[in-house]
Amino acid sequence: MNHKFAIFFLIFCWGVLPPAYGDVMLPTLISDGMVLQREVPLNIWGWADPRERLTLTFAGNTYRLRADRQGNWQIRVPAMKAGGPHVMEITGRNKILIRDILIGDVWFCSGQSNMVLPMERVKEKYPDAIANAQYPHIRNFFVPTAADITAPRPDLPPGQWTAITPQTVLPKGAVTFFFAKQLYERYGVPIGIINSSVGGTPAQAWISGAGLETVQPYASRLARLQDSIRRATPESGHRHTEDAAPPAPEDKGLTGPIPWFHPDYQPKGWRRFWMPGYWDDQGTRNLHGILWFRREVDIPALMAGRPAKLFLGRIIDADETYVNGVRVGSITYQYPPRRYEVPAGLLKPGRNTIVVRVTNTGGKGGFVPDKQYSLTIDQDTIDLRGDWTYQVGYVQPPQPEPASNRPTAFVPQNEPSGLYNTMVAPAVNYAIKGFLWYQGETNTGNPGDYATLMGTLIKDWRQQWGMGPLPFIYAQLANFMEVDFSPAESNWAALRE
Repeated sequence: MNHKFAIFFLIFCWGVLPPAYGDVMLPTLISDGMVLQREVPLNIWGWADPRERLTLTFAGNTYRLRADRQGNWQIRVPAMKAGGPHVMEITGRNKILIRDILIGDVWFCSGQSNMVLPMERVKEKYPDAIANAQYPHIRNFFVPTAADITAPRPDLPPGQWTAITPQTVLPKGAVTFFFAKQLYERYGVPIGIINSSVGGTPAQAWISGAGLETVQPYASRLARLQDSIRRATPESGHRHTEDAAPPAPEDKGLTGPIPWFHPDYQPKGWRRFWMPGYWDDQGTRNLHGILWFRREVDIPALMAGRPAKLFLGRIIDADETYVNGVRVGSITYQYPPRRYEVPAGLLKPGRNTIVVRVTNTGGKGGFVPDKQYSLTIDQDTIDLRGDWTYQVGYVQPPQPEPASNRPTAFVPQNEPSGLYNTMVAPAVNYAIKGFLWYQGETNTGNPGDYATLMGTLIKDWRQQWGMGPLPFIYAQLANFMEVDFSPAESNWAALRE
């Protein structure tokens, strides 16, 4: 077994074995600013010295309890009406005060990038919503990414509850913000959002090992991986040599005497390109690699020298963007909008050059239509749609088809139970109103399994929380990619069905 599994075994030991307690400790969810679920009994739990006596005071009531022989403790607090703020005090060897606690409705929100996508990505579309996002009774807890297939962790990765204000809203999930805003404005009770989601992850990663026991091939895959990790001990004596990293592509745009983004470079023999669009549709088919795109823009003297914002829609896949030879931005994957700040003094009167280096490794590369392509200087806008030129810097060799019997690369967050153990299981004691789910793209390669996986996930989470048939609200996988007017097979449509 290779050293990656051995390292992962050590991480497992660090993550799931009980810590040495001493002072009373609380899970990361039970902290300042939290929202607790109204009108249901509430679990408050944590860790202390074995058999340590504790006192909990909350909402005018005092509770006395004792940790068990392993140092775990838990108490059930009677249901409460919506309201607050409250303070909770827990005393043992030490004293903990939890302040600014609200009672309302708590939603566990999960999935992949659709649920992660922050308000910052849509700030041009919803400027008023952001400017008016003064909702001190909407609290958000974002769970940092962590993965582990070995066993459920005792606690979530470190995080904190944050009230929604114009200053804090931009990194919050856009779906969860508008969901919470609508609920708060309709019902007038505090809303708590636990956003536990990771971009590009499959449904099976979010289901417990117990939930997957009868679901193949995921149960067998999980058993094999766990067995491999158990056997990958330092005593095994196994040695593994890393495969050599692939050589960096020799991009003509960077290896010539003058880089293609430099103001002194003189383009010759570049092809015409209509922006926005895909190069597959403009005479260069089945090409993956690195392409350079260039546009000259005339800037009036009155607009020169001022700071500007460059909008380049969405690019498939990665880009590096230059203005007059200076790099103003770079994004490594296709989904974020390209909105780059052009610093004051960079734009000059007359001719200015915009150069975009695009890297694409699969599918149709280029610039997604129906997005914003412009250079904005104060209130003035220069439209960048239309004629550009391009040149090929590197052609990616054809990639061999993967062998059907080749094992899938081990990435914990893509494996069965890999995210459940770290980002779901530690929260199941925390009472909630229901679930919000937005996911699907990563399962489109095998859409026939998705009905089973989703049914399993819903049943599993309801059983794990033990609060009955909690509402499970999910968004259908979006209609995406190009329109095909002829009948055709579509994994996306099959997954939606």
